[in-house]
Order: sequence, then structure tokens, then C-alpha cells
Amino acid sequence: MVSEKFKINSVIIDGGSGVLYQPLKNSGSTYLLSARHNFYIDNKLDKGLKKEVVISFFDAQSDKTVIELSKDENLFEHSIAD
Repeated sequence: MVSEKFKINSVIIDGGSGVLYQPLKNSGSTYLLSARHNFYIDNKLDKGLKKEVVISFFDAQSDKTVIELSKDENLFEHSIAD
């Protein structure tokens, strides 16, 4: 199923892809969900975590937002799957 409504939550992460998730409860937090390899240098877990990623929305790709990464503070990985 393809829907323009879904695209508003899609983001580009350093060339990879992800989605933004806002919980229904007004927690003030927004979550970026993506494959784990998008947050690592050269997409390889053994090369280390990036210090930051650049995201942009699908419909405003020239507008970039830099997000600094800190494992277990604002980056929480799934322990098994990518």
C-alpha cells in the first residue's frame, strides 16, 4: 500500500531511511526508528558508532537536521535484529 499520508513521517538518515514516531501520549518525545546499521560508520557495526547523523524529510531534502548520537542516552538498539 502506498499513501502520501505515510510519507510525512519518512526521513532520510545519511542516505538510509527511517520513520519518525510520535507516541499518542503527550510525552514530548519523538522517536526515529531505523535499521541499526544506519547509525554506524560505513554501515558496519565493527567500525563504531557515528557521532551524529543528518536527517531530512522526504519532501524537504535540502533542509538538514543534525542529531548527535549517544548510546543508551538517545540511541537505543535492538539487541538481536538490525
